[in-house]
Amino acid sequence: MNDLMAEYRLSNNNTVSPVKAAIANKGYHIYYLPMISFIFNPHSEQIPKQQPCFCKMKERPDLSCLVFQPSEKPLEEVEVVDSNESLERCALAFLQSDILAVDIEGRLRKGGFIEMIQFNNGRNVFLFDIYKITQLDFNFELYEQIKLLIREKMLDEKVVKVFHDSRHDCLSLHEIINTCTRNVFDTSGMEIFKVQLEFYRTEEKITNAMLGTLSNVRTPGLNEILKKYEAPHGINESKDDFHKLMSASKNFSGIFHERPLHPEYKKYCVKDVLDLIHVYETMRKGIPTGIAEYVGDRYVQDAYESTL
Repeated sequence: MNDLMAEYRLSNNNTVSPVKAAIANKGYHIYYLPMISFIFNPHSEQIPKQQPCFCKMKERPDLSCLVFQPSEKPLEEVEVVDSNESLERCALAFLQSDILAVDIEGRLRKGGFIEMIQFNNGRNVFLFDIYKITQLDFNFELYEQIKLLIREKMLDEKVVKVFHDSRHDCLSLHEIINTCTRNVFDTSGMEIFKVQLEFYRTEEKITNAMLGTLSNVRTPGLNEILKKYEAPHGINESKDDFHKLMSASKNFSGIFHERPLHPEYKKYCVKDVLDLIHVYETMRKGIPTGIAEYVGDRYVQDAYESTL
């Protein structure tokens, strides 16, 4: 890491320049990696400022009360987990995952709600239908079991969790599923970092004007990332349409609450995680050890200690 970034060394003094102060006042957050600055763009939606997480949601749960048997037949590529039977069928495969792409549907904020949690382990996509389990079936025992399984994987530091813009997702996991998240790779944060790093590589020295330019690097959308990194299944073509529906629906009514799952909504949920592992494997190339983990960790912490 030092060899790669040695030529982009920042001044050792702690003086805050007017440009840095202006960036911070606008909601940008400058974090000092070894040798360089890393500036996050503010999210468009406001979240109340929170303190860094010092809670007790960092301890992996005791799963000794849960006993799952291997599935008698191969799992489908997409498994909807919405019943005791479907959890029994999928639990071991989920627990044995060594990498998980993650996305969440719902009002992802403090005081919000979760309706769907999507995971992809590179072999299967699991759709945990929280809305059906809690609002239609009132199966809260099953919901508590699912929360334990999710906590186990989110807190396992050996398991990489791949998100696109993890901030609201991780805040919701913390507030609703009652878990912190460890070992996050954030495709949004990493893309911002890589774009900024290219600026550093082409400049002879770091100037206030350059910091101003870096502050305008915007947060990329998921489809931009999928296209740039040549996702095997292409972009999520219904992304914009569903975002409009979500914005228009205060409580996620209509197509979001049709059960069985509406085919288009199911496809939308699957596409959001289907190629994130491919993106992760491609983006990671050439990134120094420790940097990806740092960027992911800072993105998660940003949900707790900053107004987005």
